[in-house]
Amino acid sequence: QAEHAQQPHNMSGEGDIDTLLQQLNQRLAEDPNNPDGWLILGRTLKTQQRYVEAEAALDKANRMIPNTPMIMVELAEARLFASGTPVITDEIKQVLEAALAIDPHQQKGLWLLGMAASEEGDNATAIAHWETLLAQLDPGSPSAQRVSEQIAMARGIPGMPGMGTEAPAEAAPASVEPTAGAPAAVAESGIPVIITVADELAGTFPGNAVLFVFVHPAGGAGMPLAV
Repeated sequence: QAEHAQQPHNMSGEGDIDTLLQQLNQRLAEDPNNPDGWLILGRTLKTQQRYVEAEAALDKANRMIPNTPMIMVELAEARLFASGTPVITDEIKQVLEAALAIDPHQQKGLWLLGMAASEEGDNATAIAHWETLLAQLDPGSPSAQRVSEQIAMARGIPGMPGMGTEAPAEAAPASVEPTAGAPAAVAESGIPVIITVADELAGTFPGNAVLFVFVHPAGGAGMPLAV
């Protein structure tokens, strides 16, 4: 399933994002019962570091389709960033734990729960979460290296660089730039996508049009697996 939003040819950078947000808000004003739209809006707002607004949008999506690990973790992360502190509260931790109970391999959730355990001094639990995450990452990738270093630090191996709370992240359009001191998230794995356009539609879209791609489970039911 894909949706597009046309934009003027002379727009770029922040202008593109502002136009995109206007289009998303307009679409949601017309169709407020669209969880896909609220998810896209929340994630887009997070990339703009508008975390309070992102939290509100993701909370709407979470209420419409509860018990969806991806959206639960996105909401927990938005709440963390909106708090302005790197501390993962008990409330945020509960949301993350509930998401991991449904999907034990949710990458962003594993990273954040590992950070929560590390903050509490529970290095064994932190290592367990990060090792589960590490097994899903491409060996030798920057993300795998960062997670490996964090595991080594938790084990007390000397000579490892201080990692703070900044998280590894694969290069992806949806990656989040953290505020100072706040743990960023590990991006989900990439999914190759081939886009084709019907002959009768060719040439009708500007070259910089925005295309939303939602990856649903087989059959198309339920919340997107990826956006």
